[in-house]
Amino acid sequence: MSGSTHSEAPHQPVFVGSVKEELDALFPKYPTKQACLLPALWMVQEARGWISPQAIAEVGAVLGLTPAYVRGVATFYTMYHLHPVGRHFIQVCGTSPCHLCGSDDVLKAILLETGCGELGATSTDGRFTVAEVE
Repeated sequence: MSGSTHSEAPHQPVFVGSVKEELDALFPKYPTKQACLLPALWMVQEARGWISPQAIAEVGAVLGLTPAYVRGVATFYTMYHLHPVGRHFIQVCGTSPCHLCGSDDVLKAILLETGCGELGATSTDGRFTVAEVE
């Protein structure tokens, strides 16, 4: 069971109070607000543990970007989580050189030991999420 009730809770804005002040302090350091997109996404993830569709819309609104643009950038980078993840986020290399060194066996062992069962799933106790990355 990899589902979570996090996505069912009402969205609480991230960019309020000190987090908003932190983002506002970045604006003069970048040529445009759009250039603050990666740090803004990181702030959301630090605050919430993942980046929900509602948070994507909030980031877009704060930076003057469409949610589709924000999502496109967030999905490009493996460091951003677009669904709730376990407390321990384990990433296993899936490239050809790693495969030749036995990464498939490592991945199978990790999936078994964590109880995740498959890539992208979170263990039922919420402790682990395993993903394959390059």
